[in-house]
Amino acid sequence: MSSFLSLFKASNLSLADLELIKVTPASDNKGDKTSALYNQVRWKAFLHLFRWVITQYEAHLSSLKTLDFSDMISQGIEMTQASDFHQQTQGRFRFKYIMVDEFQDISAERAKLVTQLRDSSPGCALFCVGDDWQAIYRFTGSDLRLTTEFKRVFGETRVVTLDKTFRFNDRIEKVASSFIQANPAQLKKTLTTHTVSDNPEVCLLINSKETGLAQAFNSIVEAISSNAEASSKSTAGLDSDSGPGKGKAVGSTSVMLIGRFKSSLKDLSVWQKRYSQLQISGFSAHGSKGKQADFVIVLDVNDDKYGFPSKIASDPILEALLPKLDDYAYTEERRLFYVALSRAKQTVFVQAELGKESVFVKELLKFAADVRCYLSDLAPLYIESLFCPECKEGKLIPIEGRYGLYYTCSLGKHYCDTKLDACTSCKSAPMLRNDTHHVCASEKCDHQLPVCPECISGKLIKRINSKSGKEFLACSLHRMKDANSCQYTSRLAG
Repeated sequence: MSSFLSLFKASNLSLADLELIKVTPASDNKGDKTSALYNQVRWKAFLHLFRWVITQYEAHLSSLKTLDFSDMISQGIEMTQASDFHQQTQGRFRFKYIMVDEFQDISAERAKLVTQLRDSSPGCALFCVGDDWQAIYRFTGSDLRLTTEFKRVFGETRVVTLDKTFRFNDRIEKVASSFIQANPAQLKKTLTTHTVSDNPEVCLLINSKETGLAQAFNSIVEAISSNAEASSKSTAGLDSDSGPGKGKAVGSTSVMLIGRFKSSLKDLSVWQKRYSQLQISGFSAHGSKGKQADFVIVLDVNDDKYGFPSKIASDPILEALLPKLDDYAYTEERRLFYVALSRAKQTVFVQAELGKESVFVKELLKFAADVRCYLSDLAPLYIESLFCPECKEGKLIPIEGRYGLYYTCSLGKHYCDTKLDACTSCKSAPMLRNDTHHVCASEKCDHQLPVCPECISGKLIKRINSKSGKEFLACSLHRMKDANSCQYTSRLAG
């Protein structure tokens, strides 16, 4: 409600205008008549409530004799439109130059105020600094088209390209710039860097978060040690190599953990204590904007609702007041991921779980020689073509548990609790059940076991009678002294 209220006040729309808006379903449900009807009914109900909320809100502001930010902008626009604007303000707003920083985050109403301030002073020059690659605040009403179509909106323009970066090196630049420019709607640029590296500085960690973080921190400590040694040689006149982080003391080395959501950072304090010799900070991807660190670790870049890109659909009610997006897949999330990649001075690590890698990780893998990839030891046991036999949506992920290898659904136990044993013969694939047997999923293995005819879920495996020493078949789900477990047994044929 508060987000909608802010967007409404910044939109210059009236309550009557809202009545004319047709709310469209989320992109996944376009064409679904039931969804369309639901959203329209929901929209009407929401407007009924919103009329009361906005009335109470404005009354509250009035009682306090105060303004909110949207009021400041709208009243500013109203004042600048007056023919006696400069007389009313005693000439305090006669500008020769107007400069707007972070212009890519400007909204239509704020841009209107800037334009009118400029136009009220003949000869006034408007100077805007912005980077469309880092436009990540659409949810607040920012309209990227004001940057990418600047000349159309503001008139004849001279463009000065700030094409040199003093933060990240050439290897990060090559990957990050190619990644963001995959979207043809982004302005094309060629960046140069102040620092260079002989090695790829984008590292993919395809592993569990715990293991991936350990790999990243071990690599960072090793890099610091190596840089210190190189700096020592350089001081002795034996090596003239220099670069970001070279010769830095361990205690002054900064590491930034970035998650799409703050929930990815819940164990931040654990890593801060474990590696107390490093300056470790943690931010959401949005919170990392404008910050930097020697090393960056981007966490949970998984194909997941709370992964990166996020798969949480924007509410159609909010979408009704938000600027339109271009049609490229995950366009805003792509810019947000670019921001995360470009926070590192020396190396950026990207962690994703095996079998759950997001489309962004899969795209980075295509850069081949420009990225380093560290795969989980279980990677050879993952079969890309296998889907969960229960939900038919998730993939089967190998897990090394306390009692050996098994497979679970990639969608997680809260959505699908599938758990499959690994083949005891080849030990490299899950056992999948058909009508009569549990069959090894590996094409190279023909191992199979009969389905238990009593519980259906279990497998018939050989056991030995402790008294007679004879073999017999029993259900794999049988548990000693557990009357609730399957009790089926049968003699071996022959």
